[in-house]
Amino acid sequence: MTIIFSFFRKDQKVSVLEAHALWNLLSSKYHAINNVQVWHAQVHDKDLKILIKDFLKDLEEHIKLLEKELEKYSIEAPQRPKSHAHIDANSQVISDETIGLNYFNFLQQIVDLILYSIQHSYYNDEVYTFLQRFSKHAIEQTDNILKYLKTKGWIDIPPNFLDVPLDTNEQLASIEAFNLWTHTNYRYVNIEETLRWKEFVHDADFKKILEKGLKKLNSQVKVLEKELKHFGLMVPKRPPKVVKTTNDKTTYKDEYIFKSLFIGLQWAGTLHSKAFQQCIVNDRIRKVFKDFLYEEMDMLNEISKYGKLKGWLPTPPKYTK
Repeated sequence: MTIIFSFFRKDQKVSVLEAHALWNLLSSKYHAINNVQVWHAQVHDKDLKILIKDFLKDLEEHIKLLEKELEKYSIEAPQRPKSHAHIDANSQVISDETIGLNYFNFLQQIVDLILYSIQHSYYNDEVYTFLQRFSKHAIEQTDNILKYLKTKGWIDIPPNFLDVPLDTNEQLASIEAFNLWTHTNYRYVNIEETLRWKEFVHDADFKKILEKGLKKLNSQVKVLEKELKHFGLMVPKRPPKVVKTTNDKTTYKDEYIFKSLFIGLQWAGTLHSKAFQQCIVNDRIRKVFKDFLYEEMDMLNEISKYGKLKGWLPTPPKYTK
């Protein structure tokens, strides 16, 4: 993974959360690298060995990048791992299946760790971008290893949704059916809420942002409604197309609406992440949720920049030496 760095001014700072996020991510990769060295030495399956080798190379590169970030912000790094792992001569200690599952579980944990950090890393835009690139890389790695584990029959398959129409040549897990339904319902609520907010907003630029968000929500809903129909799933109650509000436009302040929107976007990231991670059976539906997750990260970044410009985002404590 290649990350292009820009030069920082000396007065640039990070929040306490961002400092911890960078430190914690480096610590996680330190803890992993010796295990991965063992996996690479003991794995037998040719394809898995290639995946582990690439992962080890990524870990080494990521560690160097993270060490530079900690140095840039004067954050003391955690204890480094051993220069190399002790490899037992008995190469049958760990099975290929166990190695593959351990690799997959580690990536799942990394995705959770980084996405939580992203949701709260809005003080320093460069740190957000840095973490976002790491998260996308981990998500793509998770996708690849999952497909591999499925071809080998090494991962537990959750129960299927049993009412898929006879003319639908796809399987769908029960949890995937739930996620399609609940994401549709969630967006219906978001659409109605945004329509009502738009009636109270005074700031012209903020109103344009809400309109852009509405366009994105309606676009995503069309995708979800199509999938619900395809798999014979019930559709939640749709929101009204037009809403009526009180003539008193001072009921809600723009800043309050913005903060409510921002918190909603932070929660949406968690919702999309879990849906992506829970999609084991249907690769196509997993991609739908992966695309939604990427769109949500981009939207959160855009909204946070606007909120800082307006002075509407609360300033978290700064990290100091």
